[in-house]
Amino acid sequence: MRDILYAEWLKLKRSKVWWLVVLGPGLPALLTFAIYLNGQRLTGRVVNWDAFFQTSGLLLNAMLAPALFALLAGYVLVREYQEHTISALLTYPRPRWKFYLGKWLILVPFAFLVFALGYLYTVGAGFALRHEPLVAKTLWVYAQAFGIMAVCNVALIPLALVAALIGKSLIPAVALGIGAVVVSVQILNSDFLTFFPWTAGTALVIAFVDPESVSFSAFHAAATLFLSFVVPFVVGLYIFNKMDVHGGS
Repeated sequence: MRDILYAEWLKLKRSKVWWLVVLGPGLPALLTFAIYLNGQRLTGRVVNWDAFFQTSGLLLNAMLAPALFALLAGYVLVREYQEHTISALLTYPRPRWKFYLGKWLILVPFAFLVFALGYLYTVGAGFALRHEPLVAKTLWVYAQAFGIMAVCNVALIPLALVAALIGKSLIPAVALGIGAVVVSVQILNSDFLTFFPWTAGTALVIAFVDPESVSFSAFHAAATLFLSFVVPFVVGLYIFNKMDVHGGS
Protein backbone atom coordinates (compact mmCIF):
# COMPACT_ATOMS: atom_id res chain seq x y z
CA MET A 1 0.00 0.00 0.00
CA ARG A 2 2.88 2.33 0.76
CA ASP A 3 4.26 2.10 -2.78
CA ILE A 4 0.81 2.83 -4.23
CA LEU A 5 0.50 5.96 -2.12
CA TYR A 6 4.04 6.99 -3.06
CA ALA A 7 3.19 6.59 -6.75
CA GLU A 8 0.06 8.72 -6.30
CA TRP A 9 2.14 11.34 -4.49
CA LEU A 10 4.65 11.49 -7.35
CA LYS A 11 1.82 12.03 -9.82
CA LEU A 12 0.45 14.95 -7.79
CA LYS A 13 3.81 16.40 -6.77
CA ARG A 14 4.39 18.30 -10.01
CA SER A 15 0.76 19.03 -10.87
CA LYS A 16 -0.86 22.44 -10.85
CA VAL A 17 -3.44 21.40 -8.26
CA TRP A 18 -1.07 22.76 -5.62
CA TRP A 19 -2.03 26.28 -6.66
CA LEU A 20 -5.66 25.48 -5.84
CA VAL A 21 -4.77 23.79 -2.56
CA VAL A 22 -2.52 26.61 -1.34
CA LEU A 23 -4.35 29.67 -2.68
CA GLY A 24 -7.94 28.41 -2.60
CA PRO A 25 -8.36 28.49 1.20
CA GLY A 26 -7.30 32.12 1.17
CA LEU A 27 -10.38 33.22 -0.74
CA PRO A 28 -12.89 32.75 2.15
CA ALA A 29 -10.52 34.54 4.52
CA LEU A 30 -10.08 37.37 2.01
CA LEU A 31 -13.82 37.68 1.51
CA THR A 32 -14.39 37.68 5.28
CA PHE A 33 -11.71 40.35 5.60
CA ALA A 34 -13.49 42.49 2.98
CA ILE A 35 -16.85 42.09 4.74
CA TYR A 36 -15.46 43.11 8.12
CA LEU A 37 -13.32 45.90 6.69
CA ASN A 38 -16.42 47.45 5.17
CA GLY A 39 -18.25 46.99 8.47
CA GLN A 40 -15.47 48.72 10.37
CA ARG A 41 -15.61 51.67 8.01
CA LEU A 42 -19.34 52.01 8.60
CA THR A 43 -19.59 51.26 12.31
CA GLY A 44 -16.05 51.33 13.69
CA ARG A 45 -16.58 48.05 15.53
CA VAL A 46 -13.61 45.77 16.18
CA VAL A 47 -13.52 42.18 15.00
CA ASN A 48 -15.27 39.65 17.19
CA TRP A 49 -13.16 36.53 16.77
CA ASP A 50 -16.01 34.04 17.18
CA ALA A 51 -18.03 35.69 14.43
CA PHE A 52 -14.94 36.12 12.24
CA PHE A 53 -13.92 32.45 12.49
CA GLN A 54 -17.49 31.30 11.92
CA THR A 55 -17.95 33.45 8.82
CA SER A 56 -14.67 32.36 7.25
CA GLY A 57 -15.22 28.72 8.18
CA LEU A 58 -18.73 28.73 6.74
CA LEU A 59 -17.50 30.21 3.46
CA LEU A 60 -14.70 27.66 3.26
CA ASN A 61 -16.72 24.61 4.23
CA ALA A 62 -19.97 25.26 2.38
CA MET A 63 -18.94 27.35 -0.62
CA LEU A 64 -15.38 26.42 -1.57
CA ALA A 65 -14.59 22.96 -0.25
CA PRO A 66 -17.35 21.04 -2.11
CA ALA A 67 -16.17 22.26 -5.52
CA LEU A 68 -12.46 22.09 -4.65
CA PHE A 69 -12.48 18.52 -3.37
CA ALA A 70 -14.76 17.34 -6.17
CA LEU A 71 -12.23 18.75 -8.62
CA LEU A 72 -9.31 17.09 -6.82
CA ALA A 73 -11.11 13.74 -6.57
CA GLY A 74 -12.03 13.86 -10.23
CA TYR A 75 -8.49 14.79 -11.17
CA VAL A 76 -6.79 11.83 -9.48
CA LEU A 77 -9.04 9.44 -11.40
CA VAL A 78 -9.50 11.19 -14.73
CA ARG A 79 -5.74 11.74 -15.04
CA GLU A 80 -5.40 7.96 -15.59
CA TYR A 81 -7.63 8.25 -18.68
CA GLN A 82 -5.94 11.39 -19.96
CA GLU A 83 -2.47 9.88 -19.65
CA HIS A 84 -3.68 6.49 -20.99
CA THR A 85 -2.45 4.65 -17.90
CA ILE A 86 -5.77 3.21 -16.79
CA SER A 87 -5.29 -0.14 -18.59
CA ALA A 88 -1.84 -0.60 -17.06
CA LEU A 89 -3.25 0.27 -13.66
CA LEU A 90 -6.06 -2.28 -13.95
CA THR A 91 -3.69 -5.08 -15.05
CA TYR A 92 -1.07 -4.46 -12.39
CA PRO A 93 -0.63 -7.54 -10.13
CA ARG A 94 -2.23 -5.91 -7.10
CA PRO A 95 -5.81 -6.03 -5.82
CA ARG A 96 -7.79 -3.25 -7.45
CA TRP A 97 -9.28 -2.16 -4.16
CA LYS A 98 -5.82 -1.04 -3.06
CA PHE A 99 -5.52 1.34 -6.01
CA TYR A 100 -8.98 2.73 -5.37
CA LEU A 101 -8.28 3.11 -1.66
CA GLY A 102 -4.99 4.81 -2.54
CA LYS A 103 -6.78 7.45 -4.58
CA TRP A 104 -8.96 8.30 -1.62
CA LEU A 105 -6.16 8.18 0.94
CA ILE A 106 -3.87 10.48 -1.06
CA LEU A 107 -6.55 13.18 -0.83
CA VAL A 108 -6.87 12.96 2.96
CA PRO A 109 -3.76 15.06 3.73
CA PHE A 110 -4.86 17.54 1.08
CA ALA A 111 -8.13 18.04 2.96
CA PHE A 112 -6.33 18.70 6.22
CA LEU A 113 -3.87 21.01 4.49
CA VAL A 114 -6.70 23.05 2.95
CA PHE A 115 -8.41 23.58 6.29
CA ALA A 116 -5.16 24.18 8.15
CA LEU A 117 -4.29 26.90 5.65
CA GLY A 118 -7.84 28.26 5.83
CA TYR A 119 -7.46 28.49 9.60
CA LEU A 120 -4.11 30.30 9.35
CA TYR A 121 -5.37 32.65 6.65
CA THR A 122 -8.36 33.49 8.85
CA VAL A 123 -6.15 34.33 11.81
CA GLY A 124 -3.95 36.50 9.60
CA ALA A 125 -6.92 38.30 8.06
CA GLY A 126 -8.37 39.01 11.49
CA PHE A 127 -5.11 40.44 12.77
CA ALA A 128 -5.00 42.78 9.77
CA LEU A 129 -8.15 44.48 11.15
CA ARG A 130 -8.94 46.16 14.45
CA HIS A 131 -9.78 43.22 16.65
CA GLU A 132 -10.54 42.00 20.12
CA PRO A 133 -7.75 40.22 22.03
CA LEU A 134 -7.36 36.69 20.68
CA VAL A 135 -7.10 34.23 23.57
CA ALA A 136 -5.67 30.71 23.44
CA LYS A 137 -9.06 29.13 24.19
CA THR A 138 -10.62 30.69 21.09
CA LEU A 139 -7.67 29.62 18.95
CA TRP A 140 -7.98 26.04 20.20
CA VAL A 141 -11.76 25.83 19.81
CA TYR A 142 -11.64 26.93 16.19
CA ALA A 143 -8.58 24.85 15.40
CA GLN A 144 -10.72 21.87 16.41
CA ALA A 145 -13.70 23.21 14.43
CA PHE A 146 -11.61 23.50 11.25
CA GLY A 147 -10.31 19.99 11.92
CA ILE A 148 -13.87 18.69 12.13
CA MET A 149 -14.63 20.34 8.80
CA ALA A 150 -11.61 18.62 7.27
CA VAL A 151 -12.80 15.21 8.52
CA CYS A 152 -16.31 15.84 7.15
CA ASN A 153 -14.93 16.72 3.72
CA VAL A 154 -12.73 13.62 3.72
CA ALA A 155 -15.92 11.61 4.19
CA LEU A 156 -17.50 13.25 1.13
CA ILE A 157 -14.63 12.58 -1.31
CA PRO A 158 -16.02 9.14 -2.37
CA LEU A 159 -19.12 10.88 -3.78
CA ALA A 160 -16.94 12.79 -6.24
CA LEU A 161 -14.85 9.69 -6.99
CA VAL A 162 -18.00 7.82 -7.99
CA ALA A 163 -19.12 10.70 -10.23
CA ALA A 164 -15.72 10.72 -11.96
CA LEU A 165 -15.73 6.91 -12.32
CA ILE A 166 -19.17 6.85 -13.93
CA GLY A 167 -18.47 9.71 -16.30
CA LYS A 168 -14.75 9.00 -16.88
CA SER A 169 -14.42 12.76 -16.97
CA LEU A 170 -13.86 15.74 -14.71
CA ILE A 171 -17.18 17.23 -15.75
CA PRO A 172 -19.49 15.04 -13.60
CA ALA A 173 -17.31 15.50 -10.52
CA VAL A 174 -17.05 19.27 -10.96
CA ALA A 175 -20.79 19.52 -11.70
CA LEU A 176 -21.44 17.60 -8.49
CA GLY A 177 -19.25 19.99 -6.52
CA ILE A 178 -20.84 23.11 -7.99
CA GLY A 179 -24.30 21.68 -7.47
CA ALA A 180 -23.42 20.94 -3.85
CA VAL A 181 -22.39 24.57 -3.35
CA VAL A 182 -25.61 25.88 -4.89
CA VAL A 183 -27.83 23.62 -2.79
CA SER A 184 -25.80 24.27 0.37
CA VAL A 185 -26.40 28.01 0.08
CA GLN A 186 -30.13 27.41 -0.22
CA ILE A 187 -30.56 25.10 2.77
CA LEU A 188 -27.99 26.34 5.31
CA ASN A 189 -30.73 28.02 7.32
CA SER A 190 -33.39 25.40 6.73
CA ASP A 191 -34.56 22.29 8.57
CA PHE A 192 -32.78 20.15 5.95
CA LEU A 193 -29.34 21.24 7.15
CA THR A 194 -28.53 17.89 8.76
CA PHE A 195 -29.79 15.75 5.87
CA PHE A 196 -27.70 17.15 3.02
CA PRO A 197 -24.15 15.74 2.96
CA TRP A 198 -22.38 19.04 2.25
CA THR A 199 -24.16 20.94 5.02
CA ALA A 200 -24.16 18.13 7.60
CA GLY A 201 -20.54 18.99 8.42
CA THR A 202 -21.49 22.61 9.04
CA ALA A 203 -24.21 21.39 11.40
CA LEU A 204 -21.69 19.33 13.37
CA VAL A 205 -19.35 22.32 13.66
CA ILE A 206 -22.18 24.55 14.89
CA ALA A 207 -23.10 21.89 17.46
CA PHE A 208 -19.48 21.75 18.59
CA VAL A 209 -18.83 25.50 18.79
CA ASP A 210 -22.17 26.64 20.18
CA PRO A 211 -24.18 23.64 21.42
CA GLU A 212 -26.68 25.78 23.32
CA SER A 213 -27.93 27.42 20.13
CA VAL A 214 -28.55 24.15 18.31
CA SER A 215 -32.14 23.30 17.43
CA PHE A 216 -31.34 20.29 15.25
CA SER A 217 -30.04 16.78 15.86
CA ALA A 218 -26.27 16.41 15.57
CA PHE A 219 -26.87 12.66 15.36
CA HIS A 220 -28.77 13.12 12.10
CA ALA A 221 -25.86 15.10 10.68
CA ALA A 222 -23.35 12.43 11.74
CA ALA A 223 -25.54 9.68 10.26
CA THR A 224 -25.84 11.60 6.99
CA LEU A 225 -22.07 11.91 6.73
CA PHE A 226 -21.54 8.26 7.64
CA LEU A 227 -23.91 7.06 4.93
CA SER A 228 -22.51 9.58 2.46
CA PHE A 229 -19.10 8.03 2.99
CA VAL A 230 -19.85 4.32 3.22
CA VAL A 231 -22.38 3.93 0.40
CA PRO A 232 -20.43 5.82 -2.32
CA PHE A 233 -17.18 4.21 -1.21
CA VAL A 234 -18.62 0.71 -1.60
CA VAL A 235 -20.30 1.62 -4.90
CA GLY A 236 -17.11 3.17 -6.25
CA LEU A 237 -15.07 0.14 -5.21
CA TYR A 238 -17.56 -2.15 -6.95
CA ILE A 239 -17.43 -0.11 -10.16
CA PHE A 240 -13.63 0.03 -10.08
CA ASN A 241 -13.37 -3.73 -9.58
CA LYS A 242 -15.74 -4.40 -12.48
CA MET A 243 -14.07 -2.05 -14.95
CA ASP A 244 -12.94 -3.57 -18.22
CA VAL A 245 -9.19 -3.46 -18.87
CA HIS A 246 -9.62 -2.05 -22.37
CA GLY A 247 -9.82 1.66 -21.81
CA GLY A 248 -11.22 1.13 -18.34
CA SER A 249 -14.77 0.98 -19.67
